[in-house]
Amino acid sequence: PMMLSTAAAYASPAVSLFSVNSAYQSSTSKILHLIRHAEGTHNLNEEQSKLPLHFDAKLTETGVKQCNELAKQTKDLDVEAIVVSPLTRTLDTAILSFPHLYGDNKNKKTVPFIAHEEWRETVNFL
Repeated sequence: PMMLSTAAAYASPAVSLFSVNSAYQSSTSKILHLIRHAEGTHNLNEEQSKLPLHFDAKLTETGVKQCNELAKQTKDLDVEAIVVSPLTRTLDTAILSFPHLYGDNKNKKTVPFIAHEEWRETVNFL
């Protein structure tokens, strides 16, 4: 069975990096890293989280700091693509957590950043 293990210490409980345990890899396998979005405005107050203002919540200052800390841990990962939901908080988390792979960076290595509706959470607003 596949087991998940913490790949690295994380910035806070709101932003975590989990990877499939390398002991289960074959030479043809890929590693899937799962990262939860950083703190968004909808995370600050549970009672107000369902208001229309928070349907596409933005990151808080703490969320941006969490991404900056996570970026220190992701810089050495061998990443081929990044897939996120099309929500602002997930897009911003991806861009801020992988700045070395996005756009016009100093390393000149970029990977596709794919916003896909199937990765969008829906349970918060039902």
